[in-house]
Amino acid sequence: MATFWTILGLALVVVAFCFIGLAIKVILKKNGKFPEIHIGHNKEMAKRNIHCVNTEDFLARRDYKRVDTSGYTKKE
Repeated sequence: MATFWTILGLALVVVAFCFIGLAIKVILKKNGKFPEIHIGHNKEMAKRNIHCVNTEDFLARRDYKRVDTSGYTKKE
């Protein structure tokens, strides 16, 4: 049982260290904040003309042109 508590304690220390490592930029930088991860609000994604899936769907539907299939007949 002592091994379980030792491993659990080590795991908690590693997880805490990871959280501190991820937040170090936010903590130390003046007005620091995490980068925006939502694609629609991310400036770097906008520079690369990458949109969220909803915007991509809207743009695809907006530019959709129907294909005239009146000249085709069903093959049997």
